[in-house]
Amino acid sequence: IDAQRGEFYVAGYDMDAASWRLVEPLRLATFAETSAKAQDNAVLVGPEAPKWFPGSRAIFPPAAMLGRLAWGRTDFTPGQSIQPIYLRPTQFVKAPPARKL
Repeated sequence: IDAQRGEFYVAGYDMDAASWRLVEPLRLATFAETSAKAQDNAVLVGPEAPKWFPGSRAIFPPAAMLGRLAWGRTDFTPGQSIQPIYLRPTQFVKAPPARKL
């Protein structure tokens, strides 16, 4: 997924018809890194993937499919324990002091 600033959100999965396994956790990658994955025969999928990477697949899974993926799982995180995922360091710029007129 396009993460802006010339970067993409990427994660790697090993998948077959019956199961999947995370092999590369979610991270930011440059356009060059992501293109290299496509050239190494990785299948790239995402909402706008074909816009950036020829041969990739656009996906928009319906809610029913997401429900089927979640159906047998038991490793859910309780809502009060959910933490945001920050892939970029937060940067703040302090405003200059107010001018006196």
